[in-house]
Amino acid sequence: MRITISGVGGVPLVVSHVKTLGDNDLINISGLCRALGNIPRSSFLEKVASLGLEGAIKHYINEQQQQKIKTK
Repeated sequence: MRITISGVGGVPLVVSHVKTLGDNDLINISGLCRALGNIPRSSFLEKVASLGLEGAIKHYINEQQQQKIKTK
């Protein structure tokens, strides 16, 4: 996979070849945030930074379950 960051006029600023990532390994963060209860991406990414990906997902799943219990 090749990642390119372009500047003004389409001039490449950074070009990097990443051999460990395939398209199957990429995560659709927006879709994941919608599935976890329409949480803002910035909030999700802050949780990922502090808890890790798995921890952040568990946090929001637990939050969803607590909200369902409260509404019953």
